[in-house]
Amino acid sequence: MTCPRDPVAAVMHPDPSSYYALLAARQPFYRDENLGLWVAAGAGPIAEVLASAACHVRPVHEPVPNAIAGTPAGEIFRHLVRMRDDPKRTALKAAIVKALAMVEPRDAMEVSATLAAQLAADLSEEKPDLAGFAFSLPVQVVARLLGFPDEALTGLAASLTSFVAGLSPLAGTQTVEASIEAASDLMAEMRAHLAYDGRHSAFCRTLIAEAKRAGCHDADEIAANAIGLMMQAQEATAGLIGNVLVTLCRDPSLRLAAMQDAAVLASVVQEVLWRDPPIQNTRRYVALETVIAGQALKPGEGILVILAAAQQDADASGRGMLAFGEGRHACPARNLASAIAEAGVARLLDRDDLADMALPVYRRSVNARIPF
Repeated sequence: MTCPRDPVAAVMHPDPSSYYALLAARQPFYRDENLGLWVAAGAGPIAEVLASAACHVRPVHEPVPNAIAGTPAGEIFRHLVRMRDDPKRTALKAAIVKALAMVEPRDAMEVSATLAAQLAADLSEEKPDLAGFAFSLPVQVVARLLGFPDEALTGLAASLTSFVAGLSPLAGTQTVEASIEAASDLMAEMRAHLAYDGRHSAFCRTLIAEAKRAGCHDADEIAANAIGLMMQAQEATAGLIGNVLVTLCRDPSLRLAAMQDAAVLASVVQEVLWRDPPIQNTRRYVALETVIAGQALKPGEGILVILAAAQQDADASGRGMLAFGEGRHACPARNLASAIAEAGVARLLDRDDLADMALPVYRRSVNARIPF
């Protein structure tokens, strides 16, 4: 099997694990002139980058992607704590983490199982839309946990999918235009939901209360970050569902065991997060002069952080899982994503039309490994 041409192309490669392991061992931190980026592949340099206050999630000169700046999509984006490094975001991020911690695992699993059953029942027997299932389920689960009624879930998932598609650097003009329109719809619906106390779930009430306690009284900022929870859940969980299906469809005996024992399936989900995580890389941008792995970096330079390579690094023994990031921008929803993925996969495993999942064609992406 040929090696990927570069670390970005590795995301769509049939099996990039050996390539990542080689990078981690031989080039833990290096400059890729073709990509115009520094590349962090070793566990040590990755930890340095993710912990560095000099390395931001967005370029200083472009806090919002130019394609959506000044639009409803840009308004959501600029409020997201996951896309900011200003001092105010720390308190709001802590509020969101605290609210998520209030979601009982049993409740998350029950909601996930119920919605997975509904979505699976709607799949066509002849040509099932597995991608639609995988992308819709996490959005619907988060929306339901926020207290949205069942009749709103399908529309929210469709709007969220359109919105997120336009944020990709690979998005064309029509996709960006659709994203902007969807963002307007999402904000209107989320504002209305948050303003109506009668529909608030315990999670929603906690989110609002903790945000205000953190000093955030801007309804649009709270609404944008509630949308952000659905955003963050969608792509990673869809990829996790897909990558677990790939693993199980390649091993019939393991698939059978997972069908018979929920504990086996839960174990496979965690193994896939280590071996074939859905988010393979992320980026950081140097805001201040700094030194990473002995290399001097200047403001404006970009760093490709290969999270998947860190987990292939032989020197990473004892380090935590990086599939959900690390440090101040770590995703706080690992347990929720795992629960949604377990429920989604469990509803698909007994289907007879999953043979193609053993040899998937990966979705075009610069960072997410999604096999449909």
